[in-house]
Amino acid sequence: MSKVLNETCPLCNQSNNCCNSKDKSLGICWCNEESFPREIFNQVPPDQLRKLCICKSCLEKFKIEH
Repeated sequence: MSKVLNETCPLCNQSNNCCNSKDKSLGICWCNEESFPREIFNQVPPDQLRKLCICKSCLEKFKIEH
């Protein structure tokens, strides 16, 4: 089994660009300034919930569609 990186979005498997999962010296991450609807977390596989950050693209797509 391949190791899942914290830098991967659990919805699209692309980079989530979350500096919280990278070098903390990068400063405040984009995700700290965003509002994540509770329902978006229902789309995250249970084994990845609270382990991987959702990317901005998936967040924006979800907000548009819901």
